[in-house]
Amino acid sequence: MLYTVTLNPALDYVVHTPMLSPGSVQRAYSATLTPAGKGINVARMLVELGKPVQAVGFKAGWTGDAVEEAMKALDCAGPFFSLGEGQTRINVKLRHGEETDVNLPGPPVTPDAWLQLMHWAASVPVPGDTVVLSGSVPPPLGEEAYAAILVLLAPGVRAVVDAEGDLLRQTLPYHPLLIKPNREELSALMGRKMDGEDDIVRSARNLHRAGARNVLVSLGGDGAILVNEGGMWQRKAPTVEVCNTVGAGDAMLAGFLYGYDETQGNEAKKLSAALDWGIAAGSATAACEGIADAEAVRKLLAG
Repeated sequence: MLYTVTLNPALDYVVHTPMLSPGSVQRAYSATLTPAGKGINVARMLVELGKPVQAVGFKAGWTGDAVEEAMKALDCAGPFFSLGEGQTRINVKLRHGEETDVNLPGPPVTPDAWLQLMHWAASVPVPGDTVVLSGSVPPPLGEEAYAAILVLLAPGVRAVVDAEGDLLRQTLPYHPLLIKPNREELSALMGRKMDGEDDIVRSARNLHRAGARNVLVSLGGDGAILVNEGGMWQRKAPTVEVCNTVGAGDAMLAGFLYGYDETQGNEAKKLSAALDWGIAAGSATAACEGIADAEAVRKLLAG
């Protein structure tokens, strides 16, 4: 089984306006409210591709119930542990020819809810399963939160991490199967701006030496680079008309995992196919509103 863990889920309220003029009344012509958070997005893309997955996370208030019900409707809801008080956050995404995002903090995680999640991590995933840890963490959880989960996973459970800064760095000693920084996150980890593709590859190799088995660097419209002990793979992104970049990186990660699991052959063949699937899923999602459907992904994959 493949699990995604979203410690800070959300509802994304995407509002379309013809223009944005601060300090004045705006009139929107459309709006949507969808479940979100990086792990939620990964799960939604996997469902589109037909991959069994369970989304796990925290919930609070009616907004948390709405996220859980949406995942139940997709038949991919794992346990959502209740925080008791507060509301799962609503992020506001303004679309006015540009993308303006207002991401809110999540409600505090209670000790009881954290213990429930720890018990799940220690008892549910079994060898051969994959656990994806992605996105930010709500208070009072700190930069050790993902490492605290990884230490409890049974031997043989594959871990995938998509996070920023020390939240990601502290997972490296546990040798995750895959980490997925983007260009900006890689720059922050290295403490400098990336100076071209060679610098990206060198930096990714540093993260590999620090413990990550595979390092997938997403580069937006420039595609992606994958580095491991066996070598380096690079893919350019197909040319698409970008509609919305929110969730594109999550879709890439989902596509990568789907391609990796569904491809037969040696490790190099699996990784190469996974990168193709990841690029197709990320690009298809960037070209639509929300998470792309499987038909759009397969169309890009076929070229």
